[in-house]
Amino acid sequence: MLLLGVLLVGTKDTFHGVGGKLGDFSFCWCCVCFFNYISYFSMGIEQYILFLVGGGVSAMFTFFLHVDLNQGPVRASSLVGVLVGVFVLVCPDLLSPYLTQNLPLVCFGASFIGMVSSKVLSNYFLIGFSGIVFTIIFFNTSSFFNGFGGGLGSAACIALLVSLSFPLIRKQRKLHKRGLQIKRYRKSKGNN
Repeated sequence: MLLLGVLLVGTKDTFHGVGGKLGDFSFCWCCVCFFNYISYFSMGIEQYILFLVGGGVSAMFTFFLHVDLNQGPVRASSLVGVLVGVFVLVCPDLLSPYLTQNLPLVCFGASFIGMVSSKVLSNYFLIGFSGIVFTIIFFNTSSFFNGFGGGLGSAACIALLVSLSFPLIRKQRKLHKRGLQIKRYRKSKGNN
């Protein structure tokens, strides 16, 4: 973080008037943290991608079972948890020990996202994205809240709230653009 602050202050005058500095620095810093994060857990990028895909697919599959096959939210989540658990128990040699230990937790926790009502969220892409966000939250918080109950559900709720905020952000951007268009229109009317 200190390095990011030094970079921002050091380049403030150099890139004066150029937009996107904060976003670029934040993106680069996130990339550095991401690769440092992967090496911290001593797992390769392949395993991390498997976790992310597992979280996204688990959330979407649970939602599919819940909404399209009318299995109910609890039954759908339980079925996903059982399927992943049985797969890991039957085929432990296909996965690394780290994947074998943590993949069922990630998939079961991400299945909580698929329990969302179709009246609240019905976009499969956003549900899958929420599963990916859940996986990232899980890896960043699981060591801090070890032994506390409700961690998977809380992380799933936060991930779902992140995805639910996208339409609001998009709406605000449209409102902002409309406001600029109105100002431009008023300026053009005033000049004529």
